Amino acid sequence: MAARIETKRLNMASEYSIAILANDAAGSGGGATEHGLALWVETSETRLLFDTGAGTALFVNAERLGVALDTADAIAISHGHDDHTGGLARVLELNRTARVYLHPEALRPRYSRRADGRLHSIGMPGAARQALETMPDRVRWTAGPATVGPGLFVTGAILRRDPEVPADDRLFADAGGRQPDLLPDDQALWMETPAGIVAVLGCAHAGLAPALRRIAELSGRRRFRAVLGGFHLGRATDERCASVAEAVSEFDVREFIPLHCTGERFIAHLFRKWPDRVARRGAGDRWRPI
Repeated sequence: MAARIETKRLNMASEYSIAILANDAAGSGGGATEHGLALWVETSETRLLFDTGAGTALFVNAERLGVALDTADAIAISHGHDDHTGGLARVLELNRTARVYLHPEALRPRYSRRADGRLHSIGMPGAARQALETMPDRVRWTAGPATVGPGLFVTGAILRRDPEVPADDRLFADAGGRQPDLLPDDQALWMETPAGIVAVLGCAHAGLAPALRRIAELSGRRRFRAVLGGFHLGRATDERCASVAEAVSEFDVREFIPLHCTGERFIAHLFRKWPDRVARRGAGDRWRPI
């Protein structure tokens, strides 16, 4: 078992909010959308940008919600796909001081086989990689867990230890489509709060339940105030959705906020299993605990 991160000496986040700055679907106020994810996590002590979307909606919704990206203390990247890093270069131009937390493998090339049968590059844009290379003093490589701020942590790599989490057969680590991409850079963010952990996931490529298990191992807590983000189950069968929901039931989760790549089929399973614990949110929304 992985060693726990020492959290008792750090202040918990008693006041916090999360603004959805990029997402595939709009929220109640009709925010700008794109295929991607970007979240603004704000506590009384830290402002953090989690992912940067595909590169457009983030900036439109940030202006609409009054989020000043240049004031971020930290930027955390869940993994190196372009729908999570598309706005990173521009954010780094706006913000000259924020620390950047990402796994070393997030910079490597990666490809997706699309409906036309051809492989398309979906890795981090070159401008973002170049920007990171010019600011080594600001980059924090997270092969393992790291403390981002008081009550805020990243998991580092979430290993694929669950044999029921298959590799996505559309994703490759080489341009020839011979090497499956197992997303070794997949990481999550978590926040310690008095009401339980708030888990923030990019795509949960290593699996939803494995991500929560990793956070539970590192934090020593199994009570989750909320689990928010992309769960990467858009192509899952009913059987797979039911299996994932059952696996997640080992944790005490008060609220699920599915976004981005989660998939309507799995959202329906969540509603059936926990009808009073699922909240629909979208781009332009701001979530605060009640």
